[in-house]
Amino acid sequence: VALDWAGKHINLSPSVSYDSNSAINAGLDVRFGLSQNPVTGGVIMDNRGLVGQGGVTARVFLDKDGDKLYTKGDELLKDIVVEAVQSRREAITDKDGNAFIYNLPASRVTDVQVQEGSMFDPTWITVFAGRSIRPRPGHVSHIEFPIQTSGEIEGKICSATPHGEVK
Repeated sequence: VALDWAGKHINLSPSVSYDSNSAINAGLDVRFGLSQNPVTGGVIMDNRGLVGQGGVTARVFLDKDGDKLYTKGDELLKDIVVEAVQSRREAITDKDGNAFIYNLPASRVTDVQVQEGSMFDPTWITVFAGRSIRPRPGHVSHIEFPIQTSGEIEGKICSATPHGEVK
């Protein structure tokens, strides 16, 4: 008899067997993956192996001067969702505007983008739709996501005839 339990950080597989010599055997398989978060330096523990996978870090910021680069005066944005669309993975930015998406399938191209609905201000827009990356085992790519404030102007242009009629 064997069971599998998949937790967030670890997989456990206990087993018990009984053979024809009346011997009872018990075992426990433990599986997990460890990696270092390149942004925070902390340790990541996942219930899947991480060695053969790739990753991406992203920094999301409010680009106040409109130069598309993170410079003095720009604001780092927290709690913004960054997603790897085809890999079905996502991460939320921390207080420093950084997100780390790990465990991306190697060599499978995926689009990495800011999830529009996760931005708090409805006037914020991403400067670009995102980037496609091809994750490589053991390699972490980096993408910057400048966010700018948008606006709209609505109006109507009219002209008047010499007699004062509006067209």
